[in-house]
Amino acid sequence: MTSFLEYLVRWPLVPPLSLTPIPRSENLVFRLRDGQGGRFILRLHRPGYHTLAEVMSELNWIAALRHDTGLQVPEVVPARDGSPVLPLPVAGETSPRLAVLFVENPGVLPNENDPDLPGLFSALGAAAALCHLHAASWVRPVGFARPDWTIATTLGANGIWGDWKAAPGLSDADLVVLAKTEMRLMKLFDAYGTASDRFGLIHNDMRPSNFLWHDKRLRLIDFDDCGFSWFIADFAASVSWFEADPRVPDLFRRWLEGYRRHRALSDADIAMAGPAVMARRLLLLAWSASRAETDLAAAHAKGFAEGTVKLARKFLDGVGLV
Repeated sequence: MTSFLEYLVRWPLVPPLSLTPIPRSENLVFRLRDGQGGRFILRLHRPGYHTLAEVMSELNWIAALRHDTGLQVPEVVPARDGSPVLPLPVAGETSPRLAVLFVENPGVLPNENDPDLPGLFSALGAAAALCHLHAASWVRPVGFARPDWTIATTLGANGIWGDWKAAPGLSDADLVVLAKTEMRLMKLFDAYGTASDRFGLIHNDMRPSNFLWHDKRLRLIDFDDCGFSWFIADFAASVSWFEADPRVPDLFRRWLEGYRRHRALSDADIAMAGPAVMARRLLLLAWSASRAETDLAAAHAKGFAEGTVKLARKFLDGVGLV
């Protein structure tokens, strides 16, 4: 860790520095404190997940949201040479990781068991709508590059987060159910289409651990998975890992109330909320298999595959998921 700390002099930080790891999800993330009481978040990107152009594009959108809207979003701390992204060597790894330093902001990270979650989802829906309005009108800089999060790119053997079929604990019968679910989702989203009023740049990971609540205001964090997808997918991502919770329909109603304060959704959009939740659950099943070493995957490993199959059976039987 000492050699790791030595590289941090490339940022305008005042020694002594201390790093505290945050439980692992996609990337290596640390809370960083400097000698003047500065509080920061250091993110080291997972190797091979995003290119430099993609990371720079994420930061470009965050900067535009800060400038153009009233949304509270992360603030990047540039390196001493002005670079927002630096390569940072990590012990035991052959290639450096792309590293970004953010200001740490005050606030509480809620979770799915928070009794105030319904009210928070109203604020979350409003934030999602403001993001979507901005994305629809923003002129993206030349070279802007973020992944497409469609059914074709997220499900199947070559999905962005791997293949859900690789998840442990699936029987032959389970595989049949989930394959039918995947086919149903493909047909539904193909019919829904990708018109600009329903598809565009989204945060794509607005789950409770990715927003802060402070002084009755919501702050979005962790735009690492932002990309091009259906706007309704931002709701689906917000119930990640607890899609089968009986509160989800009420959370969707609250999210919708907040969303409609700023942007309209059609009946066709609303009808795709359930399929979006099912698609997200299959995507997370793939993620849990390809990222089994992470703290997040381990925390949800027990019963997740079985729960996914149960949810898929409801979906195939026409039971609404929201």
